[in-house]
Amino acid sequence: MAKAGVIGPQATPKGLRHAFAVTALQGGVPITMVKRWLGHARLSTTEIYADAMGPEEQKIANFLWNTF
Repeated sequence: MAKAGVIGPQATPKGLRHAFAVTALQGGVPITMVKRWLGHARLSTTEIYADAMGPEEQKIANFLWNTF
């Protein structure tokens, strides 16, 4: 992780999983597909990753706004 420049809380399996899920959602991947990729049985579990804060939330909002 250090070689890749991943430091702090992101340098954990949970951090990488969260970053993957949030990045996929920000990129417009449907949450149902992210659910399948993460291997979740329930959508409510995947929605935890969609509960982004700060800059992540702003980027998602901008994406949606620009879609319409």
